[in-house]
Amino acid sequence: MKYDEIRKRGWKILKLKDICIQITDGTHKTPNYVEKGTPFISTQNLKPFSKTFDFSQYKKFISQEEHNFLIKRCNPEKGDILLSKCGTIGRAQVVRVDYTFSLFVGVALLKLNKKEVSCDFLEQLLNFPPIVKKMKRSSPGSTRKTLTIRAIENLLLPLPPLPEQKKIAEILGSVDEAIEITDKEIEKVERLKKGLMQELLTRGIGHKKFKKTEIGIIPEEWEVVRIGNIGNVVTGTTPSTKIIEYWGTDIPFVTPSDFKKTKYVKFTERKVSKTGAKIGKLIPPKSVMVVCIASVGEVSLASSMCITNQQINSIVCKENIDPEYIYYVLSGRKGILQSWAGITTTPIIKKSLFEKFPIPLPPLPEQGKIAEILSGVDELLETLRNRKGQLQRLKKGLMEDLLTGKRRVKINGNP
Repeated sequence: MKYDEIRKRGWKILKLKDICIQITDGTHKTPNYVEKGTPFISTQNLKPFSKTFDFSQYKKFISQEEHNFLIKRCNPEKGDILLSKCGTIGRAQVVRVDYTFSLFVGVALLKLNKKEVSCDFLEQLLNFPPIVKKMKRSSPGSTRKTLTIRAIENLLLPLPPLPEQKKIAEILGSVDEAIEITDKEIEKVERLKKGLMQELLTRGIGHKKFKKTEIGIIPEEWEVVRIGNIGNVVTGTTPSTKIIEYWGTDIPFVTPSDFKKTKYVKFTERKVSKTGAKIGKLIPPKSVMVVCIASVGEVSLASSMCITNQQINSIVCKENIDPEYIYYVLSGRKGILQSWAGITTTPIIKKSLFEKFPIPLPPLPEQGKIAEILSGVDELLETLRNRKGQLQRLKKGLMEDLLTGKRRVKINGNP
């Protein structure tokens, strides 16, 4: 960030301590946790631009008595800013909740001079990648980095006049709201998909009679089959990286890192030459690729002729098997497949064991119908995720322009 150019645009360059009336952090002592009480916030709970905290992974409480003691030194209130200073450096969030809470040492508390700075603007600025990068560079430590209070106080920030700050925050905040709405839509569709998978992959479509099997209750007309009975299982291999001729731009080389949230692997980080492909084992489009080493249970479909590395077992399905149905049924049984790998340093399911894995199999027409229903939900999810990606790219571009003064906003009709 070029501060000289920013000054020429009429903005101030100030230290964070110059726009705050207090900068402190949470308790340095681990408190006594209780089952119910006052929320105790750590870096894991911070969710920038959100109205609430994120309790999905971490949720702790302390007693009211201990909270009353802690807030004598560090008392977070609505409109303050919380900033992560340990582990994940530079995640900032405005306090927008109405309830009381206390802070752990990893969270810094910024009480702002409201005459100098807008809390919503500062939240955007502190989460701006160039500013986050500056904070990380100021954080000593090789394994667990820590941003000191002194480093936070001396952080240099570009500040436009207060009315312009508020307008910038309003523009960026509107994009954040659109992203949050899209996130909620994605979560809703993901819940729908989970429920449909549970219903369709165990009870099928329109069945009234069911039977008990080794994998649970399934429709009478269905079978329980082994992976080895539905097609040819191919274990991948990696051509030598020392031989340049094996690598090129001809044929996709699929590894687990190429598995995304989409059903088909459409892009790969690397490709092999036709010569390199002969060293590997070519699999055709719609082969069902399953990770069987390390991140066991990840599933995807080949979108074109390709080869895979040795972590992946691929199923080249027989003609009476719908590959998309197999993709969904293995996705639904991921946890069970993982349990077959056992608890080891590097989980692994060898080809011989993978071929014995049981799955429910309806007649081919019903396989197709189930896959079609779930594919429709996946298409909706992909649309929503693409929309979120577009909004995130828009936000990134706006931050680069608005938070550096490259693009000025109009205040009451004046530029």
